[in-house]
Amino acid sequence: MKTSCKIIGDLLPLYHDEVCSAESRKLVGEHLQECEACKAMLARLDNEILFIKPPQDDILAIKKISFAWRRARIKSLIKGFLIAFGICISFFAVYLGLTELRIFPVESNVTKISDACMLENGLLAFRLAVTDNYEVPASKQYTDSNRITYLTPLRAFIKPKKDNTRENWYNGGYNISQLDGMDSFYVGSPKDAILVWKKGMVLPSANKDTEEKIKQMFISEK
Repeated sequence: MKTSCKIIGDLLPLYHDEVCSAESRKLVGEHLQECEACKAMLARLDNEILFIKPPQDDILAIKKISFAWRRARIKSLIKGFLIAFGICISFFAVYLGLTELRIFPVESNVTKISDACMLENGLLAFRLAVTDNYEVPASKQYTDSNRITYLTPLRAFIKPKKDNTRENWYNGGYNISQLDGMDSFYVGSPKDAILVWKKGMVLPSANKDTEEKIKQMFISEK
């Protein structure tokens, strides 16, 4: 009597693992010689990768390790971004400091004072020219406790070239200042300055052309 494929299918795993009895092995072998379907089933058993489900504790441990790894990776990415951002901000701050922080006085050896005179209204007028061909974007004027006034041209550490075709307050143009409450007036810093006027010094009166030029200059600035 021919054995059914259902019975052979139940025996095939035992036959494949060689743990069935000799009689069962003979029975299966004879059936396989005649049945292509069961041969194919045995071939699938030969190619099948046995998957063993890990214990639940191992699964939880793997999940914890995976979560900790992802969290550490995210922290590392955030830390790297913050460090890179901090470096960029630092470089930008340094750049701004070098180009925009105007705290360096212009040296007296590149400063030229000329045509100092007194205007009709009692103001001091003089021409100032910085001769090293660099911009002077700022100035500071203050009077110390000895009634000495300093007009200090200021620059940043990195200084751009100036436009020599344009006359302005540091490029050959006139500067004016009142003298009330002063004993002397200097251009520069206290450690490196050029005297423009001091009490008792007699300066020439400005001529009409100079008066008109200064008047027009300040009208145009307004």
